[in-house]
This record gives sequence, structure tokens and C-alpha cells, in this order.
Amino acid sequence: SARLEEEAAATGRVENGTMAEEKKYIKKKIRPGAIVLADDDTAILVHYELEGQMYAADGVTVVTERSNATKRIKVKTIGATDIEGLAAEIVDKCKLIHHSKIPKVEGLLRDLRDREAGGGVQAPDPTPRRGGGAGTTTATTAPSSSPAPVVTKGVVRAVRGRKSFYDEHQPVAVVRGAPNAEAPANARRGTAPKPSSLKSPAVSSSTGSKRVGAAPPAETRPKKTPDEDPTSPTLRQMERLAIAEDERVLRETAAGGASMDLAYANARVPSLANVKSHAEDLDEYLERLYDDDMNARVDATARIAALARRVENLPMLLGHDTLVQTLARVLREEGRKSVDLATNVVSVFFAFSNYSQFHPAILENQMGDATMRIVDLETKRHDDRLETIKEQGELDEFTERRLALAERKQDRLLYVCFYMLLNLSEDPSVERKMKKRNISVYLCKALERRSVDLLVLCVTFLKKLSMYRENKDAMKQCAVVDKLARFVPGQDVLLLATLRLLLNLSFDEDMRKSMVERALIPRVVDLMRNPHFQHVSMALLYHVSVDPGTRGMFAYTPAPKILLDFILQVEDLHGAPELIALAVNVTSNAKCAEIMCEHVVSGPKRERGFDALVRRGIRLRDPLAFKVIRNVARASDNARRNFTPYVVDLIRLMKEEEPGSDLMVEVLGTLANLNCDALDITETCQEHGLLEYAAILLSPGEVDDDVALEAVMFVGSIVCEFNAQHVVDCGLVERMYTLMSDKKEDDEFVLQIAHAFGAMLRCEATRERLLRGTQVVHYLVDLLQDTNVEVRKCADSALDAVMDYEEDWAVKIRRLKFESHNREWLDATRDGPGDGDVDGPDGYRYDPYHEGPGGGGYRDDEYGDYPDEYRESPADTGMYSPGTVLDNPQEYYGEEEEEEAEPEAEVELTLEDKENEMRRLASLAASVDGNSESWLTFRLLGVSCYEIKATLMDEANARRNAMLKELTDEFFQGSTSCRDRYADIANKLRMEVTNPEELDRLRRDMEKAFAERDGLQADLDACTALSEVLERAFHWPSLDEEVAGVYWEAMTWPSVITEIVAECEQRVKELTKKFKKELKADKETLSEDCHSARFEYNDFIRLGDIDAVEERLVRVEEIDAHHEALKERQELYASRQEIFGERGTRPKHLAELVKDFEPYANIWKTCAEVTRTVPEWIEGPFAALDPEKVSGAVEVWDRSTKKNLKVLDGPPREVGEALLAKIQHFQELLPLVVALRNPGLKDRHWAKLSEDLGFAVNGKDPNFTLQKALKLDLVAHIETVEKVSESASKEYSLERTLDKMQKDWTGVVFERKAWRETGSYILNATDEIQILLDDQVVKAMAMKASPYIGPFEDRAKQWEKTLLTIQEVLDSWLKCQNGWLYLEPIFGSDDIMQQMPTEGRKFKTVDVQYRKMMEKLKITADVVVVGADEELLNQLQQSNALLDDVNSGLSEYLETKRLAFPRFYFLSNDELLEILSETKDPLRVQPFLKKVFEAIHALEFQEDLEATAMISEEGEKVPFKNSFNPNTAGGQVEKWLTECEAAQRETVAEVCKHSSEAYATTKRTEWMIQWPGQVVLCIGSLYWTSETEEALRTGTMPEYAEKCTAQLMDIVELVRGQLTKLQRKTLSALVVIEVHARDVVAQLAKQGVASPDDFEWASQLRYTWDEREETGEAAVMVRMINAAVWYGNEYLGNSS
Repeated sequence: SARLEEEAAATGRVENGTMAEEKKYIKKKIRPGAIVLADDDTAILVHYELEGQMYAADGVTVVTERSNATKRIKVKTIGATDIEGLAAEIVDKCKLIHHSKIPKVEGLLRDLRDREAGGGVQAPDPTPRRGGGAGTTTATTAPSSSPAPVVTKGVVRAVRGRKSFYDEHQPVAVVRGAPNAEAPANARRGTAPKPSSLKSPAVSSSTGSKRVGAAPPAETRPKKTPDEDPTSPTLRQMERLAIAEDERVLRETAAGGASMDLAYANARVPSLANVKSHAEDLDEYLERLYDDDMNARVDATARIAALARRVENLPMLLGHDTLVQTLARVLREEGRKSVDLATNVVSVFFAFSNYSQFHPAILENQMGDATMRIVDLETKRHDDRLETIKEQGELDEFTERRLALAERKQDRLLYVCFYMLLNLSEDPSVERKMKKRNISVYLCKALERRSVDLLVLCVTFLKKLSMYRENKDAMKQCAVVDKLARFVPGQDVLLLATLRLLLNLSFDEDMRKSMVERALIPRVVDLMRNPHFQHVSMALLYHVSVDPGTRGMFAYTPAPKILLDFILQVEDLHGAPELIALAVNVTSNAKCAEIMCEHVVSGPKRERGFDALVRRGIRLRDPLAFKVIRNVARASDNARRNFTPYVVDLIRLMKEEEPGSDLMVEVLGTLANLNCDALDITETCQEHGLLEYAAILLSPGEVDDDVALEAVMFVGSIVCEFNAQHVVDCGLVERMYTLMSDKKEDDEFVLQIAHAFGAMLRCEATRERLLRGTQVVHYLVDLLQDTNVEVRKCADSALDAVMDYEEDWAVKIRRLKFESHNREWLDATRDGPGDGDVDGPDGYRYDPYHEGPGGGGYRDDEYGDYPDEYRESPADTGMYSPGTVLDNPQEYYGEEEEEEAEPEAEVELTLEDKENEMRRLASLAASVDGNSESWLTFRLLGVSCYEIKATLMDEANARRNAMLKELTDEFFQGSTSCRDRYADIANKLRMEVTNPEELDRLRRDMEKAFAERDGLQADLDACTALSEVLERAFHWPSLDEEVAGVYWEAMTWPSVITEIVAECEQRVKELTKKFKKELKADKETLSEDCHSARFEYNDFIRLGDIDAVEERLVRVEEIDAHHEALKERQELYASRQEIFGERGTRPKHLAELVKDFEPYANIWKTCAEVTRTVPEWIEGPFAALDPEKVSGAVEVWDRSTKKNLKVLDGPPREVGEALLAKIQHFQELLPLVVALRNPGLKDRHWAKLSEDLGFAVNGKDPNFTLQKALKLDLVAHIETVEKVSESASKEYSLERTLDKMQKDWTGVVFERKAWRETGSYILNATDEIQILLDDQVVKAMAMKASPYIGPFEDRAKQWEKTLLTIQEVLDSWLKCQNGWLYLEPIFGSDDIMQQMPTEGRKFKTVDVQYRKMMEKLKITADVVVVGADEELLNQLQQSNALLDDVNSGLSEYLETKRLAFPRFYFLSNDELLEILSETKDPLRVQPFLKKVFEAIHALEFQEDLEATAMISEEGEKVPFKNSFNPNTAGGQVEKWLTECEAAQRETVAEVCKHSSEAYATTKRTEWMIQWPGQVVLCIGSLYWTSETEEALRTGTMPEYAEKCTAQLMDIVELVRGQLTKLQRKTLSALVVIEVHARDVVAQLAKQGVASPDDFEWASQLRYTWDEREETGEAAVMVRMINAAVWYGNEYLGNSS
């Protein structure tokens, strides 16, 4: 469908009989225009446009003619006429006015009535602006070739009372007007009257005054009333509307909350309508502009602005000598100081800007620049004001009113500034300058303000600017869509302007995306039901639906149902292009099409939407309706089955239409979309001759290409086995084949013809004709190399059909395919991977296996779009091209040696990787289907590949479906999580608040919502990315409705949360103010209650009478409870103050009251307690008294009473003094109570006390009381009582200590644990036992020395003895255990037992006893029981003596072995014992060889245990000169180790001799790697010594130095070759020695040393052969200066 214009004009219901001129039009169309008032009469003008088509002079050519005309409706004097009835009558009689325009006509009639009441009409202007108005014609209609009157562009106001879809198409023009100003009637038609017509009749040319319009003297000047003001009633109405609309504030953007909104709505600014001014006083007003008083300057500018409101004054004002320049200067210099001053001045220039002839004067005075500066300044001021409000938080009422008034004034100033700039922007050059000054940014910033009029103006201005790309980009950077989204839905005027701006912006793809993200689709869809916004909302939705990815979203809105209702209601769909365009786009989505079909249309006859739509299309023969029906036919099989009852009607309708007509093409396309498998229409086609009809359409030159294409699609869809012969008989095969040749360059034709051929080749009759009579197979094979993927798929599918049914052709087709693919392969690979592989266009390489089944394609790399991790080599996939030579056949058959590969770390795939993987799997499945044969025939057999192909395709599809399910689940879970988290935030922010604590929680939840919003948006963006992947993988209808529904529900939440947060912010501010007010009242109430409590306190402190203590106590508790409640309220109010950001205040008078009352309350509480408790102590059982509690209570009473008496006065003091006397009296009895209630008093003590006192006393008697003790006068014998009590205390303390000591051992046992594999146990964790034992031994000794131990002295001594026995047992046991642990593994060896039989027997005795002791612990492990056993102690002592003997014998034995083989001193006793214990197995000794010998790591043993070689740690093996056998040593390790020592020395000496001999006969580089490393170093040093001395004797040191260097380089060269690890180690050490030797020779040569006897040479380490005196054999001697040492021949291995 065609793209809509920015604002498409819609047709109204008009009649053609209104034409003034009679012309022979073929077609006529009338477009109603603006409805306005006539300036010169009481009449209404209806403008319209006539468009007609007629024949030109030649009688053949059709031309279109357009003209503008005006219909004048004369209205008589209105007076008290019924406005509504008159408006209805006018609309009924004038067919140019739709009935929905009745409210508009009513408004015009009211304006006429106001005009009559205000002084009549203005004189007509003979010079309309821009080819403007209706002139003075009085004809009923006046067609004109000139354009209709152009009304100055202004803010669009919503037209109320719409009832039809069409009405929005008419542009509604409203005259510009300054805020709070009224424009004259001429302004409605945009013309400025000439100066001559505006001069007053009283002007006198002889007055000499500079005033243009001098008036009569003031005393004769008539006074005017407001009703006589001849200003435009339209602008007065507009001013009233502006004030009313300002009160309808956009609540969600309020900066100061609901209270600021109310203050803003109630703020009023002075109106210019009340300012009286006269033209003759203009000079006086100018003089006042220089006044020092700002108020005087503001008043002067207000009066000048009032003059400018009258259009007849404008030429006079502009013609004044200094007015314009003065006002411009005042604005530049003083405009920053006063908003009112700036508003008045700009209002004057705004009045000029309404007329283009005054624009040069405005621009000459640089008013555009000044205005832009004002806009910038006020924008910054507004930002500062918002910041101030944010910092201060809650504002008082006065501040709110002040800020609201300032904001309203600022809005008025910005309104006139923007409006004037809008007028000036009619000049493109001026608009470009504004763009450079970022006008779009300021306008977008102003969208955050409150004034509805200002918002409407800004949106309208932005709409004008949005025509240009630069401005649109600036708006995009300002996120204008986000700012506009809050106006949808909203106030009607603002909403309409917003929708129109969004419509302009929707031409940009990014803007459309932003609209979708802001969830505007469901909101705009809802607006389609409103007649005011139908046109623009549909146009906007159409633009959004241009993106295929967004069409599926309409399925989750009422859009399909609403569109269907509109389509069925509108008679002429050509008049609603945006409706049909949107419907076509929406129904291209299968889900939307199904919803539209299943929708039940409301009305008298309820029916399905599909049936109503098809019947409407057939009845009205509407091609536009069939565009929608055609999309429905393509949706799904379910939708196609609905067409069964209408197939015949569609065929008839198509055949009745002229071939090539729009309706015929759409019906044919609809039939082509029907599937004959779903609808049995074969008989119907034959009955109605559809195939013959299609054959006619496919005749060459018969119809246009688009019709022929539809015919091809139709044939391809209906051909089947039942009508195949009929297709042949109709000649369709030949016509299709001919058409194929003619249209081979048209991809669409080629694709549809290939598809049709595929259908024909599946039917026997058509297949025979095609195969036998055409070259279709060759043509299809050629198509396998087509660059179009879909063409290749269709061609391959058609060839598969041939191969399935024709075996002979199958062989040919396979051969043709092979030849085609092979030719392409050879062309691509002929020159190898060099320059010859660039065969495709633009340097792309052709790959016959790329781009799906059946053919190749060009691509820029080997793997196309697949990610690197999915790219495989031919070897990986097992696929090799013909002729590939395998270097390693095992690689192909999988027999290569497996290498253990390190496991690769799992890498989580990104979403893009997953999508690429799914695309790869889909391509693989298609490649298997297209590139592999289903049947292969060889000479002797045939191979069926159906099953393997199906298996491979199923595997690829299964993996892809698994990934799709995983992504779908992730998408659903993510969407559900986002939705639920958003819902949780919403529920928290919507919770009911009843107190400040809940308000604080709500505030924290709101802050948390702000913090979580970005994270939630990121999660939602991730879901959006997933949705895009899923939509590309399979379209929305394939997704579960619940899954998609959850996502779209989540998508709506961000905007909802924004609104909820805004509402919550307002609610928080309202509740904060409310609760603050309540808190203030509560604190006042608290203060009053505190004062009342003070009065209550004053009454109480006058009370006395100790006998009324119970009554006073009740009163004290009541007062305490009251005080506690006051403190709780005080803390609650303080915490609430902190919640509101204030410092929590706690009045001092309450704390002072509590503090003052405390001593009085305490004295009465103490008095009550003493009164109740003391009698109970005296008269109650004496045994029940707790002396500590009694003493403590009395002490507290005494201290408290004394403290309180310091501040008491009056009767309470008397009560306190009496109380203190009682307490002190009882304190005298406390020593007696403490002494007699001593818990240590036993019967012997009571007997002793009775004896000392001379009378019987027994405190344990139940009948004994303190009262009886007083009667016995025990207070007088207190010293005797205390003496006995003290003795009892000491004895009681010792007894308790002894009891505790014995009790501490309860549960203390010996723990044991199994020891290795010995079958026995050892004591474990004895540290705690030892600590407890040491502590109690000390205590027992100290206790025995106490003088009070007498009554239980025997018990204490016995316990001390027990502890000491336990101590000895434990020490002996641990000593025995340590010895046993050391010796048990030693004597566990039979070899040791044989070598030390005496010590072995002794250890065996100890071992048996030790094991028995450990077994006894199973019966009882109690420490006290076991440790006190003296027999056990004796056994342990005997065992320890035996162990000492064993250790002594063992030490002597080891010393004997060390003396026999001194190298054993290098080993510890344990290591030596382990060696000695393994005398039977020499191999067990090998781990200890490296501790005995320097470099022998192991010995090489033969099967008979003959040692034949020594092996170093580096792996160097040196055979022994003389081997030895350890078995000959008779089990004595030291003996065969001595033999080993001798063997190694003999071997090293012998190898050195042989190596020395080989040095002279072997090449040096070969010699180095043939001998052990130690030998190479020794013999090399020996020859270096002899060669150096020879050079010294012959004086050839420099030459020898060069030889040394050459030898060193030979080693370096050798190192670079292939060497074993041992050889490399040898050379590594040798290089170090050789470098040192070379340096020594060079130094000697440099120093001029010439004799071997020189000190410089004698001080070097020298190796020589010397003869040993004792043996007479040659050996290596190492010399330095005078020292000489025989080379030890100790084997050193091959270390560096």
C-alpha cells in the first residue's frame, strides 16, 4: 500500500450539485475545507476544493483540474435565536458541511452574536494576504482558480462532538493570538489593513503632532466599556480557553507535587484585556519607558501591548519614529530583570509577526536573536527553580503560591516567544537560523512544563520543524518520543497535536522503534475508537506497521477487530486510505488475520467478521476490501477453509470484471492463495472454465505483467492430478513454457513459474507433456545456479518430483546435476587457492554447496555467515571433494592414534551465537535435503538414501528445535520475572498509607523502585532481544499465546511504572504535608497533656500518712503509667520528625516532670515494700531466710531512702524519715540473721553453740523464727554466735572443695586408639588428664595443711594418696608406651630378632604386658579406678626397666655396624635399622643408597641379584668393572655395601683410563658424547693440563688459545644438533669448564707466561697422570700450587 502523506485530506459526504460552473466532468470529487466567519458580513464561509476529470480538446486525453471555491451562508440577525437549532438547520441545508461539524457551526454562530453585541463587523480588506480570501463576491458559490483563503497557522484546537470516522480529515484552523490578548477580526483571515483605512476620521493634518492617529481631547473622548471593545470575539474566546486549559495541568510532570499543581492552577496573572490605552498617549508611554521605577516601565509596555492588540493600530505603531527601536532596546537591556516587562514587549512584536509584511521590521531589530536569548534564560531559570524545589523538599503554602505565580508568568512569556518564532519561521532562512540556535532542544525541554497551551504550541512548532531531517535528528537526541508518550492519552487538544507530531516522526525507523518501546501501540489503538483522533492515529499506526517485526504486536491489541468494524462501516474505502493501508499491513500477520476473521461483528445480525468482509467486498466490488481478503487467504489453512461458500461468487466476480482491473487482479490473487488441498475446488474450476480463463490471461500480449503473474500463481496453486489432463488440453503447459522464456530475467516470474512447474511435474498428464515436449528439465537444472535462493529451492524441488516418478529421468537429472556442480567446482578450484578462485561478482567466490539446496552461490569466505566455532574442515566432516588425495588414509577411517586432549573449558554462547547456530542447523537440514540424492543406482545395485537423509534432517531439526525451546523457555521466564517484579513494585507503591511509618516505607520502596528500574529495563531489553531472535526463527503466531501475552504485558509495565512512580511521588508529597500537619497537632496535644501531668504531680506531692501506703502506691502506679505513655508518644513523634527529615525534638518539661516525680514515687514504693516484707521475715520460718537476699534488699532500701530524703519536702519527707527508722532498726538484726543462716552450720555446731550459750538453740527447727531469736535475746550474744558460725564456714568451704575435686574426676577416662596394623592400642589425649591431676595434687597438699581440716582429715589424706598413685601410673604408662612405639617396628623384623635374640626376648615380654594392659581398658577406663591400681604400677615399672636394657643393647649393635661401614654414620638410627631389617632383600636397600653414596641412585641387579652397574639420578648407567653379589655377604648389609664402594672406585678409575686412550684416537666431538659425564670432565681437564704445559714449553700459547676457542665452538655446534638428555647435560657442564679453560689460556698468553713452573700456571687446578707407589699403577692426581691430591674416583653422576 502506498505511503500516506504527512496529513492526508479525507473526503466528506458532499453532493456534486454544488458546483457553480457547468463542465462535462467524467469524474468529480469535492473536498470540504475550513469553515470560517466572513469579515464583512454576518455570514459563514465554507471553503472547499473541486477536483474533476474531463476530456481534453482532442477528445481522448483525460486531464485533471483542481480549483478552490467558497460557499457563503448568509445569517440574519441572531439575537436570542436558538443557536443549536440554527446550526442544525444550516448543516442540514448545506451538503458541504458534515453533521459532525455542528459544534463548529454553533461556535461560529456564537462568535457572530458576540460580534453584533461588540460593535459590528470590520470593513473588508481589498488586499488579502497570500492570494487570500473570498473577496466581495455575493454569489452562493464562487469557484476560483486561486487558492482558498490561507489562515495563518496556529495551534490546533480539538473539535468536539465528532461522530464519524471521516471528520478528522478536515484541517481546523485557529487564528493566532497573543496570550491574554485579543486580535481583531481581520486577523482571522491573516491580512493587515492598510494604514489609510485605519486612520481615525478626526485626524487633522495641521496639528503638527507626530501621532499617527490623533484623537479628540480627553475631555470630549467617549469612555469605552469592555462590551464596546471592538476586538475580535474569536481571540477573546481563545484567551478564555487558554486560561481554562491552563488549569487542567498535566499532573504527572508536576515538579512540586499536587500542592504545587493546585497553586499553579489557582495562580492568576494580569490580563491585557483590562488595560486601557489610547493611541494619542503613545509618546507618553514611550517617555515612561525611561522611568527609574520598574513598575512604571512595566505599565507603559502593557499599554503599548494593549494598543498592538488592535489591528488598526499596527501600521501606526510600526510607522512611529522610535517605538520599535526603543522596545527592542528595552527588551535586550531590561528583559532579564522583569518577566512582565519582557512579556509585554514580546507581545507587541508578536502582534506584528502575525502579518508577513511586518516581518522585515522585526528581523531588522534583531528580535529573533533577542527572543532566543530570552528562551534560553527562562529555560535555565526553570531548571534552577526545579533544583531549588528538589533541595528544599516540602514547601510552605506561601512559597508554593509565589513559585506557581512565577511559573505561570514564565509560561506566558515562553508562549509569546515561541509563537512569535513560529510566525517568523515561515521564512526558511529564518528557520535555518533557529535550527542553529537549537530551537528544537528548547522546545523539547518545554515539553516538561505544565501549561497546556504552551505544550500545545511547542508540539505544533515541533511538528513544523520535524519536516526537516536535521531537526528530526535533534529531537531524537532529546528523546522527544519519551516526552510525548506521557501525553497519550491526555487532554484533547494536546493529544491531537502530539499524534500529528508522532506521525511526522514515524517516518524515521529509530523513532518508530522508540514508539514501540514506549508501548504506544496499545494506547494509540485505543484512540482509534475516538472520532477526533481516528485519522491521525490510523496514519501513525500504519507507519509503525511498516516494520514487519511490529505487526505481530497488533494481535495483542483490539486493532484487528476495530479495523474490521471500520471497514464494514465505511462505504467508500478510497476515502479512507490510511484505514485500508493499516488493515492490509496488519492482516499480513497470520495471527491478526485469524483474529479479524473470528471476530463477531455487532449489529442487528451478528455474524463472523470474515463473512461480513467477503460479502461486503463482493457486494460493493471493492478492490481495497479484497486486498485485506487476499491477505486472509494467505494466513492459514483454517482461514482458507472459510472461503468454501464463496468460491463460486469470487469466480463470477472475477470473470465479470475487465481483465487487468484492480478488482480482477485482487480476486485472482485471492483464488491463487487458496490451497486446493484445503478446498476441493477442482470441479468448480472445471465448471466455470477457470483453466481456460487462465490460458487466455497467459496468452502473449493479452494482459499486463502483473495480471499474468497472478495467473501463473493461480495455475500453480490449483493444478493437481484430477485436472492435470484439463491443464494440458487448455494449452497451459505450452503457454507457461513460452512465458518462462520471455520472463527469464524477472526473478518473481521465474520463481512462480518454477513453483508451477513443480506442481505440474507431480501430475502424470502434465509431467508427460513437459518431459516429452519441452526442455524444462534443462531449464530447471540451469536454475540450480541462480543467485536467488528461493528460485534454487523451487527448481530443486521440481527436479526431485521428476526423479520420484521417472526413473529414466532420474538418471539423466543426476548426471545433469553432477555435470553442473562439477563444472562449477572445477571453475572454482582450477587455479587453486590463488587469484583464480575469485570467479564471482565483486570478488566473491562461488561455492556450489552454498545457499541451500540445489545450487551454489557466491560468498566472501569459506563458511559464509557461520561463526568461527561452527566452521569445520572437510576432514572434520568426513567430506572430501572428488580427486582429493589423502596423505593419511587412517585419518579418513578414524584409525589414527588417539591423543589425550585436554578438556576445553565450556564457553557460554551468546544470543547471537545461538541464533547463528540455529541458522546453521536449518541450513544443514536444507543442505542435506537439497545436496544429497535420495536414491543412487550402480551397475549391480541401488542404494536408498531416504532413511539416512531423514535421520540427518531430523537430527538437525531436533537440535534446532531444542535450542528454540530453550530460548522460548528463557524468554517466557525472563518476561514472567520482569512482569512479576514490575507488579511487585507497583503493589508496593500502591499500598495504603495510614501513618508516617508506612509513608517512610513507601518512600523507601519508591527509592528502591528507582534503583531497580534500570536493572529491570536491562532484563526487559534482553527479553526484547530474545523476542527478535524468536521472531526471526518462527513468527509470532507460532509462539504460545500465553508466552507472547506475558511479554507484551511486561512491555507495558515501564510506562505504567513511570506513571505509578509519578503518582506515588505526588501521593508522598500530599501525605507528607498531611502527616506533618497531624504531627504538629499531636505535638501540641502532647504538650498540653504534659502540663496536665504537672498539675497532677503537684497535687500528689502534698500527700503524706505512712499508714495509707497501699492507696498511695496505687496512685503512684497510675501516674507512672501515664508518664510512660507520654514518653512513648514523645518518642513516636520524635521518630516521625526524623522520618520527615527534621531533628527529633523531645520537650524537656516531660523529662523534668519524670525526674521530679521519681523520688516521691520511689519513697512510696520502698515504703510499701518494707511494710509488706519485714513482717514476713520476722514471723516467717527462719530456715526460709536467704541472708544474701535479705542483706541486699535492706541495703537497697537504706540507700534509696537516704537519697530520696535529700529532695523530699513536706508530708512525703515525714513518711521517708519514718521509713528510714524502720529500715535502720532491722539493720541491727542483720548480723544475727547472717550468722544463724550460715549453710556450714551442722549439728555439731548447733550443739557447740547451745553449750556456749547455756540454752538450747537449733536453727534447723521448722518452728524456729526470727521472732523467737529476738525473744531469746541472741542479739546480746552475737559474738559467741559469730565465732561458731565462722568456724563452720571454714570447715564448710574445705568440705565443698574436696567434694568438687572428687566430682571433677567423674566421667574422666583413658582414651585409646588403634595403632597402625599392630592389633594393639595406645593412650590418646592425656593432656587434659595431666593438667587436672597436677592442679588437684597441689590443692590436696594445701588442704591438708589447713587448721580446719580436722573433721575430714582422713578423707583428705586418702584422696592425696590416690592422686599421687595416678600420677605415677600415668608417667610410667606413657614412658612404656613411647618405648614400645619405638621398638615395636624394629623387633617386628625377623632379621633383627635373629641378630639381637636377647634384646628380642626382653621386648617380647614387654610387648605381651603392654597389650594386656591396653585390653584391660576395654573393661574399665575410669582414670581413678585404673590409676589407683598399685599392681599395675609395678608392672609398668618392670616393663620400663626391660625397655632400658633393650635400648642399651640396640645402641651397641648399631655402633658395631657403623664401625664396619662408616658411611652408615650418614644415616639416622631409624634409617639404619630399616636397612638392617631388610638384609634378605637387597632391592629394599636401594632407596637409601643416595644417602650413602654421592651419586648412586640405584644399582642394576640381574635375576640372580648380581649387581652389574650403577645408575645416577639423571639416568646415567655405568657398568661395574667387577660386579658383585649381595647374597655372598650372608645377609650382612655392611659387607656388600663395602664391596659396592670398592666397585664404584675401580670402575671410575678404569673408565677414566679407557677414555683417556680413546681421546687420542677419536674425534673430540664424538668422544664427548660417548663417555660418562664425570669422565668427560676429568679426562678433558687432564688433556687441557698437558696441552697447556706443552704450549708453555713451546711458546705457542696464542695458537693454543685459538684452538681452545675452536673446540668451544665445536661444542656449541654440537649442542644445536639432536642430542639425548644425558648428552646435553654432559655438554652443558663441559661448556662451563671449557669456557673457564679458554679464559685461563687467554689470560696466560696475555700475561706472557712461558714456563710451566710460573706461579700463574701453578695456581691453576691441574689434572695429571702419576704413578701410585703402593700399586705402581697410573692414577689421576689433582694439583694446585704445591698441593697434590689423588683423584678419589667417587662416582658423581652426570650433574651440572
